[in-house]
Amino acid sequence: MKLTITLFISLLLCSSVLAQQMELDTTDHAIRLSIKEKLKARFEIEKKQLEKEFPRRMGKKMISLVDRKEQRLYKYLDKKQLTFDSRFTSFTNKMVEELKNSNAELKNRDLITLISLNPIPNALSLGNDIIIINLGLFTFMDNREEVAAVIAHELAHNVLMHGKKNVIDRVRKDEELSAQQRTKNIKKSKYNTYEQAFDELRELMYSNGKKNRLEEKEADSLGYVLAKRSGLRGINFLSSLEKLAAIDSLPEIELEEHIYKKVFDLPNLPFKDEWLKMESFDEYAYGNYKEKLEKDSLKSHPETVERIKHVKMLFPELTNDSIETTTTDDSFLALSRLAYHASIPNLYFLESYGISTYRSLYRLTKYPENDFYKKWLGKNFRAMYEAKKSYRLNRYVQRLNVEKQSPSLQRFLNFIWNLRLEEIETIANHYDPKE
Repeated sequence: MKLTITLFISLLLCSSVLAQQMELDTTDHAIRLSIKEKLKARFEIEKKQLEKEFPRRMGKKMISLVDRKEQRLYKYLDKKQLTFDSRFTSFTNKMVEELKNSNAELKNRDLITLISLNPIPNALSLGNDIIIINLGLFTFMDNREEVAAVIAHELAHNVLMHGKKNVIDRVRKDEELSAQQRTKNIKKSKYNTYEQAFDELRELMYSNGKKNRLEEKEADSLGYVLAKRSGLRGINFLSSLEKLAAIDSLPEIELEEHIYKKVFDLPNLPFKDEWLKMESFDEYAYGNYKEKLEKDSLKSHPETVERIKHVKMLFPELTNDSIETTTTDDSFLALSRLAYHASIPNLYFLESYGISTYRSLYRLTKYPENDFYKKWLGKNFRAMYEAKKSYRLNRYVQRLNVEKQSPSLQRFLNFIWNLRLEEIETIANHYDPKE
């Protein structure tokens, strides 16, 4: 009997440890307060400098844009959309320190590096020595040098003051109102996506079109120099560029119909075929979807090819194709796995309950007995239950759009919208029982 109890306790402890290894540390209240105070002081200095540097009317407009950037960052912090998990912060801070110590342009800067829960592999310079790194970089990059290359690129934007220059240009052209309208249009979107906050910040900081392409080439060139001085190999700089070009959104996934019957045929709620009933695809609309998919897969490719050609032209050593990329070390592999598993709860914390559920189901096709994914499936359904009860489900779950969504995603969305309120609650209670 004692042996049985001991084994049971051991299994519970192993399960608890495994769950901790798949989730990020959220016990970071003190760190968030400290970072917020540091950001307040940094923005206060920036606004005072703008007040001195520019005439009254222009200075006020620029300060208004800085205020919006500041408030957007505080929203990130308050809604816990940034992580301060020491496993990631230690890793990124070490890379930033290596870059600082190797480059006179960075050595005396008090850099603030923030890590967003956003699963898309990207990063953003906010100017004023602040950069944001998306956790998705750790999922899609193959080694630490590729992540370092992306950080070096963003630090180059910061050194070159692209953000500030774009704000000045925008204000001088009296474009503030149009910029406000663009960010309002992003905010107006009924469906709250994890991309929304990132897009709002990017809209405030960067221009579009030809000027943006020029700035990217400038940041590539200086970024490579900064990275090279810190010991980064050129092949990894190029491979990071290629990956960012290929993945500018979460990759498409396909869910087979049988997963719904397997996961949602419950003791208290037998599966109903009517949940999956939907109108047949309109061939014209589906054709448009396929055309959009092909365009999306290519949309940034020509620009990035041009950027790679440009950086190779400036640095002939990058034309040596025989050099192999750096292999993944164990420490980076551990972070990559953690970022992969944590993307499900991260999407939940980003309030993208629909996408988090969709990807939970996909993971359950690979790991059908995984309690971690089952738990988060339940948490997402509980959040969707609360949202539907208050008539706000469309903020967290997309509506069907045949021209823009894959048949698999449409089937999933159709399934969610076909469920009654009490059915959503039953599913939530099954996978995430109330204590």
